[in-house]
Amino acid sequence: MKGLIAFALLVGLSVATVLGLSQDIGSSKKSLNLDLPVNSGDPWETEEEDEEAPAIIFFYGQQFEGDVFVFCVDRSGSMNDQGELARAKREVIRNIRELSDETEFAVCFFDTGVLMWPPNERPIIASSQNRAAACNWVASVGVGDLSCPKEGLTRSLQSINRSPKDRRCIIYVGDGGGTCYKRGWERQCPPDISANADADFEQWYLDDTLVKVDQLNNKNVSINTVGVRLRSEFDINQNFVRILAQRNEGISRRID
Repeated sequence: MKGLIAFALLVGLSVATVLGLSQDIGSSKKSLNLDLPVNSGDPWETEEEDEEAPAIIFFYGQQFEGDVFVFCVDRSGSMNDQGELARAKREVIRNIRELSDETEFAVCFFDTGVLMWPPNERPIIASSQNRAAACNWVASVGVGDLSCPKEGLTRSLQSINRSPKDRRCIIYVGDGGGTCYKRGWERQCPPDISANADADFEQWYLDDTLVKVDQLNNKNVSINTVGVRLRSEFDINQNFVRILAQRNEGISRRID
């Protein structure tokens, strides 16, 4: 009889132990999902990581975001009146030095012509070597002639659209001028404009620049503007800088 009682106690303890283990497994924080399909992978595997965040730069104190940046800077004579070009070059150089290795960039200076880095006009990865070469090039750029933003923005858009990056950001720096008429540009505009005053041509040229940008910006490029030396008597220049950003989902900032 004592043997039967001992056997019963042993069986009872074994069952209790098994039940206890089952309860411990069932109460684990990492429980199996029995509804998962076969070959679904690790049931505790976390979701895919979020998309990598864009690079953030601070240009003239304004925050901009992107994976690829093109700095488009007016180097015409009026940008040298109060040192605006020198300051713009310092801002470009400082930002290039602070770019991460994963970011792409290019630089454009325009007057009646266009200067671009890198020479092949394709945005380049911001490696330490490329950053150093670009900064040396920017520092060497001098003052130019007249202001032709349509040519500078056209080349900047063509350049940035060659990048495989998704978040594209152009930053225009200038006084909003469009004074190409002094070199015969008036022959490209309607006859009634050609016969009028210089200011009428400039208004037409800047309006035509906005139309050209609309035609080229087919890859959702954000065009941001930093307007410098925008005096109150130059309404058309202020409007150009503001509308350029507004029509291209960008930010416009005025620097007095």
